[in-house]
Amino acid sequence: MAFNSFFVSFARSTVLTVIISSLAAYAFAKLKFKGSNFIYYMFIGSLMIPKETFIIPLFKIVTAFNWMNTYQAFIVPNLAACFGVFLLKGFLNRFLTLLGISQDRKVRLNGRYSIR
Repeated sequence: MAFNSFFVSFARSTVLTVIISSLAAYAFAKLKFKGSNFIYYMFIGSLMIPKETFIIPLFKIVTAFNWMNTYQAFIVPNLAACFGVFLLKGFLNRFLTLLGISQDRKVRLNGRYSIR
């Protein structure tokens, strides 16, 4: 019983959600691409939709993938947490401006070029 609770909460909440949210937050904070603000505001707008509205579509997805009574049914649907992306983007914006010199400039000073 304790293993199930620990595994699901640790795997979903702390490790995987932070990794995936930080990758998305870095993309929104540092990389400027066409439509990045629109996609970010769609993330923020999706926080206003109650979680209960997703129960039936989520059930259909879980049954289509044959994930009933598995750990994947608990972990995978909650990986991309919009609040985590919002929180980490704010942190990364502040942290990257405090660094002063950007990573791209450091790479160019060393004689290398960033991938574009």
